[in-house]
Amino acid sequence: MVFEQKDISEKDSLIADFCEVPVVKMDIPSPEFDFDKKHFENIARQLSSVLKNYPDIIHSNVEIFLFKSDAYFLNSEGTEIKSPVNIVVLNINAYSMADDGQTVYDQLVYYALSPNDIPDIEKIKKDIGIMADNLIELRKAELFTESYSGPVLFEGIAAAELFAQKLFSGADGLIANREPLYVDRQMTMFQGRGNNKSIEQKINKRILSKDITIKALPKLKEYKGIKLVGSFEVDAEGVVPPDELILVENGILKTLLNGRTPSSKIKKSNGYKRYTIQQGGLSRMIGPGVISISSLKGKSIEELKKILIETAEDECLDYAFIIRKLATSGFLSPINIYRVNLKNGEEKLVRSANLGTINIRNLKKTIGVSNKKIVYNTLLSRNFGAYYSFGSFTPSGMPASFIVPDAILIEELEISGQEAPVSLELPVVENPVKRKE
Repeated sequence: MVFEQKDISEKDSLIADFCEVPVVKMDIPSPEFDFDKKHFENIARQLSSVLKNYPDIIHSNVEIFLFKSDAYFLNSEGTEIKSPVNIVVLNINAYSMADDGQTVYDQLVYYALSPNDIPDIEKIKKDIGIMADNLIELRKAELFTESYSGPVLFEGIAAAELFAQKLFSGADGLIANREPLYVDRQMTMFQGRGNNKSIEQKINKRILSKDITIKALPKLKEYKGIKLVGSFEVDAEGVVPPDELILVENGILKTLLNGRTPSSKIKKSNGYKRYTIQQGGLSRMIGPGVISISSLKGKSIEELKKILIETAEDECLDYAFIIRKLATSGFLSPINIYRVNLKNGEEKLVRSANLGTINIRNLKKTIGVSNKKIVYNTLLSRNFGAYYSFGSFTPSGMPASFIVPDAILIEELEISGQEAPVSLELPVVENPVKRKE
């Protein structure tokens, strides 16, 4: 009855429900993970105290999330697995208000596998000071009120966040996905998050710039001394992933990440059913571990900025954009976005500039990427691309690490501004911290 209602093709109906895999027995020891509540409360207070020196900050908070677990997996085939799933998240965010009433914010997020891997507290204090200074500058920045369509250069963590969200979450993610059998449309969207079949039809076709290669390196534990939170030895279905899996080679899609449920094109598991932290517990979802993205024709950031300006001039634009920081909220909302003067290359910070829709087709029109790489540790939610929202700190997602170029220049993106201030209702009562001065 379900087959008749879904009108499934004969070819798809013959796909197996589950693929065979070798029997595996593994007992992976858990790393040391000491929890001292008073110690972490003291850290939070010390870090939070830095922001007391900034009376123009109207709200701030420091939150520490620690998750430690041992996941046991046993099946009727004889597989027996015990593997640790740990994460430490240190989240710092702050808010201020521009003179026109618009709220602006900035954030810092650190990820580690154990408390011992969190950066030194003095280093974090220094980072908080830089973030607070940036926030004060942001509240004074010019409101962007126009619309823009042209080249955009992403740098630093903004480039890494772009790669992570647009290559491994949403409908275009490099994830195999079998069409669900649910007839009810709402149930289909909830359970399957839509049909990802279109990306499978592009296997052995070019989906990215010709010089870009993407590899999955799940067992890589460190890169240039930085520990990778996405490293894993066996997945949540007891499948050991290959040491290296080429997803995209010179722009050509070769395969997709998959678990034991075959899809129309990916018939076998390559070991990517990952444990995912959800509401303080564990669920399972297909997604990346450690991803390396490289380019055969990497350029320096200075060269990329020059190309950005030249491309904008060729399109008879008045300016171009550089984005250096995006909110980790899953919606690619710019925090630090700079309007670039085409005549002298000067950069001016603006606010309220919103990115239009970005998908994998935009990444196909990449003009160039950097020749330097950075490490980006995160918690990635494959379906929603967001793992927590401000004011409701509930980290969720799968630990993932990205070793990626620290800049990417995209040929054309839409950026829109606001025609008027968000609000004219300014605070009636002055900040009490400011009054003490």
